[in-house]
Amino acid sequence: MKLQFTTIILILALNCFSQSGTIIGTLTEKNTNELIIGGVVLVDNTKLGAVSDFDGKYSIKINAGIYNLTCQYTGYSPFKIQSVKVEPGKTTLVNFILSSKLDSFAIVTIYETRSTGTISAVLDTIHNGNGAVDGIDKKSISETVATNASDVAKKIPGVTIIDGRFIVVRGLSERYNAVLLNNVFSPSSETDVKSFSFDLIPSSMIDNFMVFKSPSPDLPGEFGGGVIRITTTTIPDRTILQVGYANGFRNNTTFQPFNINKGTTSDFVAFGAASRELPVNFPTTSEFENPNFNAMAQMDAGKSLANNWNFVTKNAPIDSRFNSTWEYRYSKAESAGKNGFQFGNITAINYSNTYTHYVSNRLDYNAYDNINQKSDTIFHYTDSIYTNATRIAFVQNNAIRFGKAGSQRITIKNLFNQMGDNETTLRGGKNLEFGTSQKEYSYRYTQRSIYTGQLSGLHQFNNKNTVFDWTAAYSLSRRSDPDWRKARYTQDLTDPTAPYYLYIANNPSPSFLGRIYINMHEDIKAVAGNFTHAILLGGDSTSKKTPYAVTLKTGLYVEQKDRTYTIRNLGYVFNQATSFDWNIATMSLDSVFLPQHINDSNGIKISDATKAADQYIASNSLQAAYLMAILPIGNFKGKSDEKMHERIRISGGIRVEHNIQRLNSNTIQNDTVIVNNDITSTLPSVNIAFNLSDRMLVRTAYGKTINRPEFREIAPLYFYDFLFNSINTGNINLKTPSIDNYDLRWEFYPRNGENLTLGAFYKKFTNPIEVYFIPGVGSGGTRSFTWGNAPVANNYGIEMEIRKKLDSLNIPIVRNMSLVANAAIIKSEIKLAENNNGLTSNKRPMMGQSPYIINAGLFYQNDSCRLRINVMYNVIGQRIVIVGVPGIPEVYEMPRHQLDLAIIKTLGKADNIDIRLNITDLFNQETLLLQDANEDGKLSRETDQRMQFYKRGTYFTVGVNVKIQ
Repeated sequence: MKLQFTTIILILALNCFSQSGTIIGTLTEKNTNELIIGGVVLVDNTKLGAVSDFDGKYSIKINAGIYNLTCQYTGYSPFKIQSVKVEPGKTTLVNFILSSKLDSFAIVTIYETRSTGTISAVLDTIHNGNGAVDGIDKKSISETVATNASDVAKKIPGVTIIDGRFIVVRGLSERYNAVLLNNVFSPSSETDVKSFSFDLIPSSMIDNFMVFKSPSPDLPGEFGGGVIRITTTTIPDRTILQVGYANGFRNNTTFQPFNINKGTTSDFVAFGAASRELPVNFPTTSEFENPNFNAMAQMDAGKSLANNWNFVTKNAPIDSRFNSTWEYRYSKAESAGKNGFQFGNITAINYSNTYTHYVSNRLDYNAYDNINQKSDTIFHYTDSIYTNATRIAFVQNNAIRFGKAGSQRITIKNLFNQMGDNETTLRGGKNLEFGTSQKEYSYRYTQRSIYTGQLSGLHQFNNKNTVFDWTAAYSLSRRSDPDWRKARYTQDLTDPTAPYYLYIANNPSPSFLGRIYINMHEDIKAVAGNFTHAILLGGDSTSKKTPYAVTLKTGLYVEQKDRTYTIRNLGYVFNQATSFDWNIATMSLDSVFLPQHINDSNGIKISDATKAADQYIASNSLQAAYLMAILPIGNFKGKSDEKMHERIRISGGIRVEHNIQRLNSNTIQNDTVIVNNDITSTLPSVNIAFNLSDRMLVRTAYGKTINRPEFREIAPLYFYDFLFNSINTGNINLKTPSIDNYDLRWEFYPRNGENLTLGAFYKKFTNPIEVYFIPGVGSGGTRSFTWGNAPVANNYGIEMEIRKKLDSLNIPIVRNMSLVANAAIIKSEIKLAENNNGLTSNKRPMMGQSPYIINAGLFYQNDSCRLRINVMYNVIGQRIVIVGVPGIPEVYEMPRHQLDLAIIKTLGKADNIDIRLNITDLFNQETLLLQDANEDGKLSRETDQRMQFYKRGTYFTVGVNVKIQ
């Protein structure tokens, strides 16, 4: 720790020697108020200058001083501005409003603003949006400790993260959220839940991250919490190469003994699944089931599988993270009546190889004994979990803009992620119900691949009042868990000197001694198109006044999703129980599976436990269309910008979605299961914004949405969860829930880059899908759950967000700071069916919902010292993670406070080198699952039952990022 804090002090003590500032601005045409693309701004008597981009913007970084500027554009009179003052660490804004050579003057505006970072583009989207929306931009992301999209989401109001990768919006679990990657649905990264794993996308590749919380006809109709849209960068601002490298250190892991099942050379690039698959000639399930299956062939099959049941111990190395991004921009300005042209390319690759070890205590209890005021323990296990995770992310985006004022755009986007997790779990403990001490081993390698490719276009006509955009996309998701090995040893609890015996039985039980092979393939094809037309009703095109217009919008979305899911369950059994050599059962695992112990006399053999219910084939066909209008009523002149603004903005319409969900599988009794859900949903919505001023407004919104069952929720598949000791199965009779959404929100934008938002929301669910307990199934603490429809549920809350620069306080250190904070208070209640399968009560909070969420960040930026220090804080309220069973209440994850720190020091004459120190989870508070055993309605860390608890350890990263222009 001394070394870590010494590093912080050294970085903070670096000299402040930067004396540079920045000149930025926008070029617009006087008569039409259109942006000027390709205009040139030169700094007289220097070689410095800049060309305005497709947004009419330019930027020049220059040493402090006083300069003369010249603005030039073909067909327009040059204009000179003298005595532009540039101060160290400040940005001077010079906006040019140019007139043609027929006119005799141009207008220039000069004023200063402190460079404390801005999220103007995102705030404009929020301000001018058609409903409740929140987001974060690329620059703000770069100033946090975020390494992936999951970390980014923590900074957005009303958003929670589960398991470090799944997003909960407004207290609603991941199944209630829709995820768009560049406006097209993302493929699922999981097999059991409807969700996208947000840790797949590196934060450096995100252009903006938006969460739309109110329904709108042009948004997907299937969500309850929010529509999450992640946009990756297309045309960069400049040509640049960025290369970064970082090392990571985790308490209790790095340089400590690390036990891991031996992998392969392909694990280094996250492609380790192929070498772990079954041999090509391995017998099929039908061959195993054939009564005439040759015994010798069965022995050979068992011997053909690798004897990889041991682990190796090494010291965990330092984590490695590498990223490289090539951004290329080519721009040709409009001239002599010829249209301009712009091409952009972004090619990026991210690689990480990380190690994590933590010890997790897991307990379970019988029903609470009111007489003795306690619950008897069923088991107490201690899990040592070791994970080596490898990630590769690749982005390749190309875009061209052409036509008058860049009115036409074609984009090709490619995003590929490859992940490999090699996980070893060593479990020890006591099962008091069975009267045994236990040792268990789990060796699991999980490989995930996700690809999304998109071809899209945007075409503007009629002076940009008519817009048509389209997208064609293909996505795939692959997940493989090959050769997941599990083994259990037991010892008589009353005799600690007795040997541990390997669990072997007459019938295969892969969850206790066997190998499991899981594969999921999912493909998505989609096309979308949107047509927008603005009908001009007024305004003054010769000044800064904004035209008064009614906007009509319509669009289509068609998607075909196909998935196959298979499990192969292989277990080891006695060859002949009466002649079995029990000395084998006392050996270490690598000795048990020696070839001589797989025999037809006194040894073991492999057996196939795969059932017809262990697979399903599913598809989902979605056709959606919408029609909406945006109607302004009244207008007023803004005091801050002298422009005309709408007094009232009404946005509304209707969306119709026709969805056919199909699934083919079998029950555990081998009966055929065919699910065919053909549903048409009509989804109206309306949003009304009342502009109280050009910086303040009030929104109100209503919309109807739905929440379709996920494939896994309707599949009659039984799956044993090793970590939670539970069995989960689907329900083919699930209905599609509907949701009525209401929003009220007040927004205030004091100045550029600042906002204050207060909002309230209410959601009514009809037939919501929840987890139910199946009574009478399981022993030794094992519980069984399925999904079902509850009659009704309600979810309501309030949320707040503030972004504030502190320069107005005029305190030297404080005026370089900005504050970002958001909080939400949420309450939900679900009314369960009268026949609630033994759940503890007919009313409870919705599973996974937190009653409060707080995120806060304090950002210090000193441009003179070229130093940034960011502190981020997060806490979420208690939430249900396991629903209750008769006499045993729900299990809650308790709040934990997380504090992150980032320090960035910029070096180099061109400010092109960033040295960065990140500290994640500085408090390293315990993750705790707690059960209110006595059902007094109070959760106490001291007196209530601890179901699971662990600490992952504080994580430190030190890295360097170099920009080469």
